[in-house]
Amino acid sequence: MSSLSSYGPSAHTADCDCVRCTGFPKGTTLSQRHGAYSTLHLGKRAAQLAAEIRDVAPVYEDCDEPTVRLLALVLARVEAATRALDKIDQLATSGTDGIAVYQSELHARLRQDLRGWIHTSVKLAAELGLTPQARGRLGVSVAQIQTERTRRELLERYG
Repeated sequence: MSSLSSYGPSAHTADCDCVRCTGFPKGTTLSQRHGAYSTLHLGKRAAQLAAEIRDVAPVYEDCDEPTVRLLALVLARVEAATRALDKIDQLATSGTDGIAVYQSELHARLRQDLRGWIHTSVKLAAELGLTPQARGRLGVSVAQIQTERTRRELLERYG
């Protein structure tokens, strides 16, 4: 029996060079997730979305930044999941690839997560005053928003 410790019964010997026995090589990217679940790959798009959110938020303060970043990440996930599911659905409905129909059924979890991310994005957008109802609750009219933006621009430009 080998002196290597592993979880469960193993037929591995001391000179086994499988990944289970040797571990992953330095710099491997196998453990990184892809698509809608990858914060690594969604970072650039999330940063772009965060900048857009800051620009359109009726009232933005530095203390809103965590919510802005969360909303941006969730929106980037929504975009990535939608692209993936659209592609799979297109393949499944074209009838040319039997595997695509099978994969479409396997992606039920991604569909469920997408619904959750959409729900979360609506809640975060409302917290930032980005929905008509939220602006109404805040008592912020479009005119007030434009006045505040103009005031800020004038302060930045002329002090």
